[in-house]
Amino acid sequence: MNNKAILAGTIISSPAFYTQLKTGKVLFRSHMCVVRTSGNEDLLPVVFTKEMAPEFEIGAKMKITGRLQSRNNENHLDLFVRVYKIEQFEKDENHVELDGIVCKETVFRTT
Repeated sequence: MNNKAILAGTIISSPAFYTQLKTGKVLFRSHMCVVRTSGNEDLLPVVFTKEMAPEFEIGAKMKITGRLQSRNNENHLDLFVRVYKIEQFEKDENHVELDGIVCKETVFRTT
């Protein structure tokens, strides 16, 4: 995996249909409340397969492992964590690794 996300938190919305892939696999979307080390909370969209949907009940605490992904959705870019593994919540453990290169040269403004 080029990108890796490990998030621990609480599910705050019921699973809802998100999209169907060309392979026929159905994906659902929910939101997870994740607490930062500063104590602030972030509400993050998580996307998962239909088979995982029963685990995503409102109020469920869980640790998920997945990757940060994006999708062009009409007029905006949709960012979300695609879930590949669910584990029991033991402690707040939130970590995101992004590995890659910048594809465009940086243009600096001179004043």
